[in-house]
Amino acid sequence: MGLKDIQGTALYTFLLSCIPAPNEIQTRKVFIPHELSVMPRYMKTLGTMCDYGVRARNQYRDFGYVQKGLRSGRYKEDSDLVETLLDASSLSATEAYLLVTGKYPGHLANAFYKDYNILTERAISMYRLVGAYSGFYGLPFSETPPIGKIECDCVFSKGIADMKVSRTSSYNREYWVQLMLYTFIARSRDNLDRRCLYLLYPVQGDIKCFIYPEAQYRILFKVFQEVRQCT
Repeated sequence: MGLKDIQGTALYTFLLSCIPAPNEIQTRKVFIPHELSVMPRYMKTLGTMCDYGVRARNQYRDFGYVQKGLRSGRYKEDSDLVETLLDASSLSATEAYLLVTGKYPGHLANAFYKDYNILTERAISMYRLVGAYSGFYGLPFSETPPIGKIECDCVFSKGIADMKVSRTSSYNREYWVQLMLYTFIARSRDNLDRRCLYLLYPVQGDIKCFIYPEAQYRILFKVFQEVRQCT
C-alpha cells in the first residue's frame, strides 16, 4: 500500500489537515551530512536495504513482504538462504540487496556497500536517540480498503518513527501524513497514545520531531475513527 491508495479520499484529506506545519517541527542534527555514492535511480533500493538492515539488528521485527515473496517463489534457488536471513542478527549489504530485489548479486557496486553500512549504523543510533529501544520494526497492519496492508518502520511505546533515505530532508507533507496514519492505526489496536512523531534522515543526519498535545491528539483520533468508517 502507498499513500496513493487513499489520495482523493476523505480520509487522506483529514490526515493532511492533522499534520504539523513546517515551523512546528523540531529538527535535531546528530550527524554531519553523508555524501551519497549510490546513483539516484537506486535510492529506493538503498532505502529499503537500510530499513531491512535496521530490522535485523532488533529483536522485535517482521519481514512481511519478504515472507510474501518466499511464498510466491520470488527468491527461487536462494529461498533457503533468505529463510536463514530472516532470523539473522545482522545483514550484509549483499544480503540486504537480495531481500529487497530478489536477486543475489554476483558483484555489488562498492557504492552500495559504503552507503548501506554508514546509513544503517546511523539509523540504528537515531532510533536509539528517540527512545525506540524495544520498538517493533516493520510492524504489519492489515486494514480494510482503501488502506490495505502496510508496514510501519518502527512503533514503540511513546511514538512512531520512520526512516527516510533521501537526498533532501526538506518538509514533505506525505511523510507526515504517513506518520499520522500509522499512529492512529496503532492506537486503534492497543489504545496507546503515540503522540511523538519522528522522521529520521540518516543521509543528512537530521531527526525531525513533532509532539501532539494530549487533548488535541485524542480529539483527532476520535475524528479519524469517524472519517475512516465513512471512507
